[in-house]
Formats: sequence, structure tokens, C-alpha cells
Amino acid sequence: MKQAVINEMTTEELVGKLSKERASLAKLNLAHAVSPIENPSLIRETKKTVARILTEVRKENLKDKTKMETRNLRKERVGVVKSNKMNKSVTVSIERKEKHTMYGKFMKKTSTFVAHDESNDCNIGDTVRIMETRPLSKTKNWRVVEILERAK
Repeated sequence: MKQAVINEMTTEELVGKLSKERASLAKLNLAHAVSPIENPSLIRETKKTVARILTEVRKENLKDKTKMETRNLRKERVGVVKSNKMNKSVTVSIERKEKHTMYGKFMKKTSTFVAHDESNDCNIGDTVRIMETRPLSKTKNWRVVEILERAK
């Protein structure tokens, strides 16, 4: 299906066409798995059509959302500052408990993140909230939103 035809369709028509194309793609894949079909390029064309329709549906969904709603999709974590020796950067350690797959015992797992601290306010032991952001350096993809609790 050509892009011009897809652009003219409404969102409801796109969703309906998407389900039909996915069903036909599943049938083509099954037929090709059983015995090679005469025209394997049909599978590729159907995949492209599905991708085009998905792109248009996502564009329509993004038009509905405001800029602030998309910012809320960023991940937030709460952790403890382990190091503040870098300029405008802190190392934040986040601890979680995971159940061992075989033994069922809960084990502590830690993840460390390098976060941007613009004002150099954080000290070792502070509990902070960090938010995901664009890459600021090779290892820095997080920024400090607020200091929840100061170290004693």
C-alpha cells in the first residue's frame, strides 16, 4: 500500500487496516514456513505496509498529547548519593530486592547512575530523586530533580 493512500485514511480506518494487514502477514509467514511461497516479496511488502500504518497511527497519537505529557514519561528513581567528587556530577546508588530464581531468597541488587547536579548541592549520604534526561556526557544520562533527605 502506498504512503499517499495511508495519509488520506482516518485513524479508525488505519487501525482496522492494521489488524487486517497483520493477519495477512501471519498467514503469509505460516504459508512460507510450511512450503516456500511463489512470491516471497509479498512478506516484505506487507511488513512495510504494517510499519507505514503504525507510523501514521503514532503520529496521530502524538498530535493529541501535549509537550508536558510526554515529559512525564521519563523514568524517575530514588537513591542515595555515594560520591560527589566530580564537578556538577554525583554518583547515585539505587538498591532493590530481587527474588532468586531457583532458591527464592531475596537478594539486594544495586545499580549506580551518574547524575547531573547543577548547583553541586548534594553530599554523600543524601537521598535524592533523579530523572532520566538526554545524554549529557559519556556516562551521564540522569539529573538530580530534588534532594529528599539530607545526610546526618
